[in-house]
Amino acid sequence: MFLFLTQSYCCQVSSQLELWAEELQHQELVTDGNKAEQMLVMHNESVLHMQNCTFEVLQRGQELSQVCWCFHFNYFFVMLINY
Repeated sequence: MFLFLTQSYCCQVSSQLELWAEELQHQELVTDGNKAEQMLVMHNESVLHMQNCTFEVLQRGQELSQVCWCFHFNYFFVMLINY
């Protein structure tokens, strides 16, 4: 279940990154200083949000790696005892 949730969240973040990149490519150039400042604030908020999401995906991946390592170690230990 944890693997499925991690994979699902990873796919969501990846999709968000792709949409964000697409939006940035089609962004109009703004000559109005106030509008440009508002867009910069919104962009910075988006960057922060994506950084947080990416960091969370990395954390979940590390947790999953630790869980897998524990299962692998326990399986090896059980096999060693039964040998």
